[in-house]
Amino acid sequence: MTRALVDHRARVERMWRSNVAALVEEAELSPTTTESPPSGRTGLFLRPHITAEDPASGLLVETTVDALVPGQHGDHHIEQAKLGRWNMRRRLIETAGARQLLQTAGLSIGRQAVFILSDCSRVAFELGDATDDWSEATLAVAQLADQIAHDRVDLDWDTSPLDQCGRESCAWCQLALRDSDDLFHIARLRRSTRRILRQSGVRSMHGLAESSIDEVTRAVSSIDPERLRRDHLQASLQVLTEHSRDGRPPATVVEPERLSALAPGEPGDIYLDFEGDPAYREWEPDGVCGPGVTGPATWLGIDYLIGLIEQDTGSYRYWWATSWAEEATAWSDFVDWLGARLHQYPQLRIYHYASYELTALRRLAERHGIGQELVASLVESDHLVDLYRETMASMVIGTEGYSLKDLEGLYFDGSERSGIRGGGESVLAFESFQQATPERAQEIREAIVAYNEVDCRSTQALHAWLIDQQDTEHH
Repeated sequence: MTRALVDHRARVERMWRSNVAALVEEAELSPTTTESPPSGRTGLFLRPHITAEDPASGLLVETTVDALVPGQHGDHHIEQAKLGRWNMRRRLIETAGARQLLQTAGLSIGRQAVFILSDCSRVAFELGDATDDWSEATLAVAQLADQIAHDRVDLDWDTSPLDQCGRESCAWCQLALRDSDDLFHIARLRRSTRRILRQSGVRSMHGLAESSIDEVTRAVSSIDPERLRRDHLQASLQVLTEHSRDGRPPATVVEPERLSALAPGEPGDIYLDFEGDPAYREWEPDGVCGPGVTGPATWLGIDYLIGLIEQDTGSYRYWWATSWAEEATAWSDFVDWLGARLHQYPQLRIYHYASYELTALRRLAERHGIGQELVASLVESDHLVDLYRETMASMVIGTEGYSLKDLEGLYFDGSERSGIRGGGESVLAFESFQQATPERAQEIREAIVAYNEVDCRSTQALHAWLIDQQDTEHH
């Protein structure tokens, strides 16, 4: 759990305690315990832990909600403290399941749940459809458990009839995939494509790579042929990477016209990279989330570092911020610098990798009311070049992913990166920076800045590598 969410929950809890006069309890709610409250109990329950049998599936389920707030008629409704609206569908399904379990535990729970977001807004949701989704999911789990208990289902990864998700967040999938040759290892392969390939008898990355494209096309007729050729080429190149003597992945140009349209570096160009913490908030130490809250309540997140490389000098520049006030200053200074550079180099291009930089430019201009016209002009005049989109459109590369770090084997050696190695680590480092001693904070800041500079130089090196590929079909 992030520090921002911990702080937000503490603020919301103070609001609950101050607004509800009835007894506050932290209870273990179960239909089998003597502490189970009668249906008429009207107290405020904070973080009640529920253990009950799901009425639809018969499964024993445990869950916790943030608060049960008493209503006017002896009932309760669920309230949850959440930073934002991401993963809302999953959260609603989980909340609907908790409502069913609470009712089984003896409480009367309303069909509406309230989510209190980081800006203290209260968003109410009806749980009807989510309740149906919860029942469908638990019934499926119960049926699977019954099949397993009676040996009617094969749980071996390669032969299981289950539709595996393959997500990085799924511990079961990641454990099974660790030493496997599954189709999930093929970069950019869709789950639907994997399912069709498996049904057609192609069950591994090497199996796809070692089949000719004609064999695969004959066996699989329900996938777009162009899409299938890309996936077959991707698998083939990844297998070749395993045998690369220097560790560099092979690459093939598949859209030479798109690649040829990419301009080479010019003196005015810059290579831009932002570092941001999407969960950052600023609250008074003893603030309460409730009516009357003032200030930039709708703000969430901070871009704590704007970094870039100048093509003409090779110099690295950055602007640092540890608060929204400092972010406004850093952004204003960056806008002034960029405006002056555009005056000097009217045709400059701003190269970045993936969509975050464009989103950050727009967000910062709107948030601080500075540079809106400049950002609009950059977008309309095609100054911004997303090298991720250019790479994905023009190349197939023998890597398991297409993040900037995945591609660095093409143009970097392993010594280029040390210390912080990814965006997630950068965010955690920034959160540590905020709580560190001055000496330690300086060390963390230097590590974050060093990481950002490598990202900028990596973007520049990728651009140069793509230009080198314009006259060749294979690398």
